[in-house]
Formats: sequence, structure tokens, C-alpha cells
Amino acid sequence: MMNIVMPMAGLGTRMNSQVPKHLITIQGVPLFLKALNTFWPTIWQHAVNIIFVVQEQHLAASQQHIQDPNVQWVTVNGVTSGPAATVMAARHLIDTEQPLFTLNCDQVFHWDAPRRLQQMTEHAAGVFVFPSQDEKCSYVRMEGDCAVEFAEKQVISHWALTGVHYWREGRWFVKSCEQMMQQDVRVRGEHYISMTYNHLIDDVCVGVVRVDEQETQLVGTEQELLQYASKKIT
Repeated sequence: MMNIVMPMAGLGTRMNSQVPKHLITIQGVPLFLKALNTFWPTIWQHAVNIIFVVQEQHLAASQQHIQDPNVQWVTVNGVTSGPAATVMAARHLIDTEQPLFTLNCDQVFHWDAPRRLQQMTEHAAGVFVFPSQDEKCSYVRMEGDCAVEFAEKQVISHWALTGVHYWREGRWFVKSCEQMMQQDVRVRGEHYISMTYNHLIDDVCVGVVRVDEQETQLVGTEQELLQYASKKIT
């Protein structure tokens, strides 16, 4: 069964809000559900494990938005060392041979989800990318069909990552993340999911699925959210 993990334990300082980022509403829906439901609109009709990782203090407020048997909650005490560390809090659920997606909570999708997910799962591991030169994004450099380098907050190609990452076997993420954290590879003080792929690319061909800019929209800052929602943050 496929696992989908959404890390939601960060501070969300770029939102300029006292509300945890994943709980900020957009059109009356909290960001984390907006991201999940636009990533895969029919997700609730499929046999998948959905795993939300949140700070303990935000658990109750998060759970009130969703009660579903396919959802599991994992809590952390306070802020972690980054998104990769937050996902690793669910290691006991994802260190398996089952497929794994990780999904950021601060994005909205406008795409043909079945087609895009089918394209991605044809790869052993991979990321969705779109054309960009924005330094706040993560990037991948390709040679042929396989990635040869990933970088965070550094433009090394024309292809920026969306906040969706995939592995045919979740244990591949766990192993590469362990290696990254043992070497303490950080960017601006944080352990990022994208950087784990640098510890996988020698063993697995990490591919990409290219999407149009219009298919995904970042809403990770106050300005981006306001541009998308055309209303004040609530």
C-alpha cells in the first residue's frame, strides 16, 4: 500500500501569522487539506496510508479538520531540524518496500492527477519539476534521464522541484536520509528532503516529470498566499 507523508512541523515564519502554516485557511480550507486534495482529488477513494507529522501542540487543532481511517498522525515535540527530519519521525511507518510520496503543505495543484501520478510511478524514484530561476526553490541537474545533482536554495539548472518527492520503496528514502543526517548535510541550518536524493543517485536512477508552471502554485509565503487567495490570511 502506498504511503503519503506530509511534514507539518515547521515554524512557517514566512507567513507572518500566529497560526501554524498548515492550518492557515484558503477559501475556508486549511492549507494542508488544500494541498492534499488538489495533489490527488480522488485520494480518499483509494487504499493509501496518509500520514501527517505535526507538533504535539498542534495535533488537536489539526485533527478537527479530518477524521478518516486512512489517516495516521505522528507527533514531534517542537521544531525539528528540517522537513527531512520531520518525515523521519514516521520512519516506523515508511521504512518498507511500499511506495512513498512526501508532499509539502504549502502548494496548490491544477493538474490531471491520475496522468501525472502514473508518469511518476513509472520511475524508481523521482520529482516533479517546473521551469524556474527562483532562488528559494530546490533544483535538480540531469544527465540523460537520470538526476546527477540536487541543490537547495541554489539554481543549478532551469528545473525547480515542486514539493512532491517519490520513491518506489520507502526504505530508500530512510537509508539516504540517514546518510545525509549522519554527514549533517544542511542548507541554512535545515535538513531538506531534496538533498537526500544526492545519497541515492549512485544506486537508483532518480527521474523527473516535467510540469507546466500553471500546474502547481507555491503558497509558502504571505505574498504568495494572498496572490492566490486574493483575500487576507485568516
